[in-house]
Amino acid sequence: MSLDRVCSYSTIIFAMNVWVLLVVSIATDYWEYRGFQYADIRKQITPSNTTQRYHPSTTTSHFVINYFWEPAARSGDLPSSYVEELFDQPPSLVRKIFVRRNVSLVENFGDVTVGTLVEEKREYREDTVLYFQHGNLFRDCDDLGVGVRVRLGLIKRRPHRCFNFILNRRPPYDYLTLELSAVIHLERSAFVLGIASVLSATLSVAGGCFGCLMHDKSGLILASAGAVGSAVLLILCIAVFHAKCHLIHRHEFMQGIHLPYKRVIDASRTQRFGWSFLLAWLCVGMLLVQAYVWLNKAQNYGIKTFAGEHFASEHAVAGVTRLDDEHIDLLSNGPKNANGGIEPYFL
Repeated sequence: MSLDRVCSYSTIIFAMNVWVLLVVSIATDYWEYRGFQYADIRKQITPSNTTQRYHPSTTTSHFVINYFWEPAARSGDLPSSYVEELFDQPPSLVRKIFVRRNVSLVENFGDVTVGTLVEEKREYREDTVLYFQHGNLFRDCDDLGVGVRVRLGLIKRRPHRCFNFILNRRPPYDYLTLELSAVIHLERSAFVLGIASVLSATLSVAGGCFGCLMHDKSGLILASAGAVGSAVLLILCIAVFHAKCHLIHRHEFMQGIHLPYKRVIDASRTQRFGWSFLLAWLCVGMLLVQAYVWLNKAQNYGIKTFAGEHFASEHAVAGVTRLDDEHIDLLSNGPKNANGGIEPYFL
């Protein structure tokens, strides 16, 4: 097996590896992480008679802040019975609960019941639940198990850990639908650009395989163009995804909802890119290298003729690895052009 054939096979293997890495980057769920700095929240929110903050004993998947309102301060706004409101803004949710009921108190004097008093008991509590979320170009996932969803009242809204926002329509109560409709268009655009990048890379691999195995120059040029197109589409995909993440991160935490520690929680929000996002940038560089390799090989596959005598490269003519004396003489004494140089022409 000649060294050139080995190089051709290694180029094909390299192109296939780049394609696999690109598919892995698009398919995995770790383009972005969103969450909160729990340590900062602990420093700024101290436990008191009205405030509690803790990790549940059964799981560490989320962080809870309980705040108990003073009923007398909001007596005019209190409803007459049990009321529960849920505000969902992944990776967080706020649950406001109010209970108003009459409690019978029995007053005893020794073994004798003196009387029964009825006292109104009012409880108003706000539970803020914080957790982590990760996602990619077509879905978002969180760390909440089924039991946690049931306990938090999320099982009906989000029954599964992951939500595919490309195949499934966002519900009307989703905060992105209500407050950030531009993000929905950016999500779809980034997904389409990512798929187009994979298709262009697939075309590049197919053209490169055909060009190397069939010694076809046009196939190699197609492979180079496909690799460049895939890299450009992937850069646009990354840019659109970055714009989506920026809009979500700068959006106000629980917009329009009163929370006692809203500024503290908003300042503790975190957003960072994961290894899938970094792998996408690596694929951009490898695709550009791949395009250069295909184009360089295409330049070596041209079949040239001089003075009516056809000479092919060693890829097309078996056994010819260098020019012999007759070929050198033809190149030296062939037809001249107007400037006195050798006049070549191409098939």
